[in-house]
Amino acid sequence: MNITPGINNINSLRIVIFGTRNYIYIMSASIQNICVMPGLKPYVDDILLVESDGKDFDCGLDIIEPDGTVKLAIALNNRIQNYYENNTFIAQADRVTMVGMFDSPFKMEALTNCKTQLLIVRLNAIGAYRFININHESSVNKFHQFYDVLGGPIRELEDLLANEKNVLQKIIKLQMYLQGIFGKVAPDLIFDHCVNKIIGTSGSIALKVLEDDTGYSSRWLNMKFKQKIGMGPKSFASIIRFKDVFKKVVTQRDFYLNDRIYLDHYYDQAHFLKDFKRYSGQTPSEFYSKS
Repeated sequence: MNITPGINNINSLRIVIFGTRNYIYIMSASIQNICVMPGLKPYVDDILLVESDGKDFDCGLDIIEPDGTVKLAIALNNRIQNYYENNTFIAQADRVTMVGMFDSPFKMEALTNCKTQLLIVRLNAIGAYRFININHESSVNKFHQFYDVLGGPIRELEDLLANEKNVLQKIIKLQMYLQGIFGKVAPDLIFDHCVNKIIGTSGSIALKVLEDDTGYSSRWLNMKFKQKIGMGPKSFASIIRFKDVFKKVVTQRDFYLNDRIYLDHYYDQAHFLKDFKRYSGQTPSEFYSKS
């Protein structure tokens, strides 16, 4: 199994985990991008292994912005505490946590100051419903024990991973499990088409275009999207738009407002600043002061 080397460019790294910069800001250890098995590539954006000796977790992790994915996270040898608004969720070691689609930022930190390994699978919008056959509206902005979502087979997977000491073998077994359950949910071609159009335009597409493309009403499309990923197409497109421009902001930080690189995605500066604050939880000035 191949693993790509850890990326050395800090600006590139800042948008790897959860589509954000936060692990790089806090952690001094390595992030490895795992080679995704061919059968999973259309549905898994990436699989990431984050490793730290734990010393940098004392101050917690910074804000984690929405990125339009549903995540499966496994803390391999530590517990991870997640914060969203006034809610706290503790992910136990060797248990799979499902992180639903978020439309607001959240925070996380390791509970103990020791070696920590965190395995993250980012399922794109199509992969989310193909692998997790639930009504996703109830999982928006929430963390779940994956066992509570899908039941018995997940506990078997968790025990399998816990009993495997080699990290690479854990990753292989996890991917094989995902391949094994794929195909049990039939593709929704209308939904898939809309998702691909939204991603293909970086979120800059009107709902009317999707109505014309599919022949379905906005009400029907909203219902379909909420069932499949938990939010409507307009909200999903807004996150995808922010995610795309955020990458540019991170990698072109100097005088980015004067460069107006956001105008490919936003009507004006005020529109961009509103979304930046909404999805990052801070203003651009606050963001850069922490970088």
